[in-house]
Amino acid sequence: MKAVGWVRVRLKGSVSGRRLNEVAARMPVRRVQTVRGGMEMDVRAADLNALRHVLAGAGLHMRIIRRYGIVRVRAAARRRSALILSVLCALVTTWGLMQTVFFVTVTGAKDAQQRQQMMAVMDEFGVRPGMYAAGADRNGIAEEIMARFSGLTYATVRRRGLTMELYVVQATKAPDVFDPNQPADVVATCGGLVTKVVALSGEAMVRPGDTVVEGQVLIAGNEQAAHARGAVTARVWSVGKGEADLRSREETRTGRSEKDTFVRIGDWRFPEEEPCAMQHWQEEEESTLMLDGMFFPVELVRRVRYETEVSAASRKLALVKDESGARAMTKALMELPNGACVVDKRVEYSMIKDGKLCATVTLESVVQIGQERIKPTAYGN
Repeated sequence: MKAVGWVRVRLKGSVSGRRLNEVAARMPVRRVQTVRGGMEMDVRAADLNALRHVLAGAGLHMRIIRRYGIVRVRAAARRRSALILSVLCALVTTWGLMQTVFFVTVTGAKDAQQRQQMMAVMDEFGVRPGMYAAGADRNGIAEEIMARFSGLTYATVRRRGLTMELYVVQATKAPDVFDPNQPADVVATCGGLVTKVVALSGEAMVRPGDTVVEGQVLIAGNEQAAHARGAVTARVWSVGKGEADLRSREETRTGRSEKDTFVRIGDWRFPEEEPCAMQHWQEEEESTLMLDGMFFPVELVRRVRYETEVSAASRKLALVKDESGARAMTKALMELPNGACVVDKRVEYSMIKDGKLCATVTLESVVQIGQERIKPTAYGN
């Protein structure tokens, strides 16, 4: 196979005009120039042997000083053959790892028991860590899951990086159809102090000023209107408690540190982590994606742990009150029923053990607490 491309050669010695004409007659020549001690010219790589034959006996020394195009690439490949072979081996190994399943998960299961049962089905089909990803019968698994588990509207098996995931969607119960003749009462969704009662049908069982508890009948259906309807507004209270430390934890670096460099793939790392000899430390981590994350996230991690000394310092009382009050307020708001409108609040502080300040927030709100509840039997049965 003939070499493709051009090369630049340097001829050391005196080159006569007759010799140059002979060279030009035998082969294409370009960019001929005189340099110190000789001459340079560009010829095709395939004509190098012919050039040597023409110059034989002329007392000239020929040396290749530059290569162009594919000739240059081939020369560079010869010089770096070990590096190129290593890169190819790494790419092949990476591709092989990308075809391997490292993790198996289930998304959308209604509880832990159903998730375990679905994982068992995946295992029956051979889907487990270490398997060849392309060998998974994804359609077969999805059909088996739909056949075995009721209450599902969709199931599929999909590849997500190193994970084989079974994704399922639970069926949603259709809303009940309103039947004006079906016996029903309006009951309290939570306890509170009744402030307003609007009975659209049925008989009101409470009046403004009454205290009610959760589940109590507020408007009852009767023989004239079996299906009770209406709205009952009440004042409800929710309480939340929050704590905050009166002393803060401060860390000061001692100057001692430990450095660690490792490769991380998901939750797996190499080499394995060794126990840290320091009791308290601050950690800084810097990671770089190898191969720019082209195949899967292999990270080169550089981590530094700085040893610290821990001490306690008193905090400003105003900051402690704000922190404990914010936590108590969050918990109190979470206890409010849906649709509640806050009209008043009260905050109280008290000292507790372990050097903490406790805040108690009481929220008063107005909310519609009436909810229709279907009766199990009709009137007169």
